[in-house]
Amino acid sequence: MRKVLALPHLLENLTLTKFLTHFLSSAALIVVFLLLWLNTDYLSTLMPPKSPSTEVNCDVQQAPNHCVIETDIGPIEVFAHSEIISLEPFTITLKTADPRFSSANIRFEGLEDYMGINQFKFAQDDINTWHAKGSIPICTTKSKTWKVIISLYNDNNYSSYWFKMKTR
Repeated sequence: MRKVLALPHLLENLTLTKFLTHFLSSAALIVVFLLLWLNTDYLSTLMPPKSPSTEVNCDVQQAPNHCVIETDIGPIEVFAHSEIISLEPFTITLKTADPRFSSANIRFEGLEDYMGINQFKFAQDDINTWHAKGSIPICTTKSKTWKVIISLYNDNNYSSYWFKMKTR
């Protein structure tokens, strides 16, 4: 008669030494994977640094869809290529005179309620220009007020600036 379940047969040949070897090998692989993941920018997307964000006056929804944010290392220009509308793809551009930034993110949070994780990483086009593409969800109301957070990373330094933005 043929055995339907092969698991008991496999367990018969498993010794404590083999079990510990397989267990420790699996645990080592998981640790290596986690260490590699911690050294990427993907983790910072889920857990932005907990430092204060500075409120700035920026209205990228009104023509010419542009503002200047004064930062610790100089002004940064923020451009929306058009009005930002829910569910429609958009592009945001950052321009800076100082090339010291290593990366930058933009995050859209609902000001009064939770609207999910809407964070986009800026890609560097040249030494002073960064672009981020994304879209934001629609709300059941006719308009939505967002808290827009721009995070700037430079080696171990982090700075964050935010402004309110209303979409239709």
